[in-house]
Amino acid sequence: MAAWLGVTLPIKVLINQLVVTERIPPVMRTVLGVASGLLSLKQYANGTVLIGGGWQGIGDRARGGVAVRSENFLGNVRLAAHAVPALRQARVVRSWLGLEAETADALPAIGPIPGIDDAWIIGSVHSGYTSGPYMGRILAQAILGEAPELPLFPIDRLLHQRSNSA
Repeated sequence: MAAWLGVTLPIKVLINQLVVTERIPPVMRTVLGVASGLLSLKQYANGTVLIGGGWQGIGDRARGGVAVRSENFLGNVRLAAHAVPALRQARVVRSWLGLEAETADALPAIGPIPGIDDAWIIGSVHSGYTSGPYMGRILAQAILGEAPELPLFPIDRLLHQRSNSA
């Protein structure tokens, strides 16, 4: 979206695979994530479990998600079953691919757009469903002239990297 304002950000596209299990009795009460980013688990009120963690599928920006990468699918499901043994008995209902933007340093892009008055950006937030609302909150605080609870992630760092690598 920054391109609408003439700003080019070096963004790559990840083709994340996600898996949903059948409905099972409760096995977790909160989102479970592994710091390395290889696993994220969430059980919904209906009993299904969403298994993710950034395991990559096949696709690209132009075509979108094309196909599940079987070895990554198996690795993700095996890791989930290792972390939560009750998942060993759960059947997979479906899997799909979701596109996610990533900056060169894998940090979010949150803050003002340099050189353009009153233009702000937020994007490339890993674990967006979990951390996205909070990132939106700190951006809103900055837009309102308040001190954000946490520092933003201005895009200047990305624009600087691009000019140095050119």
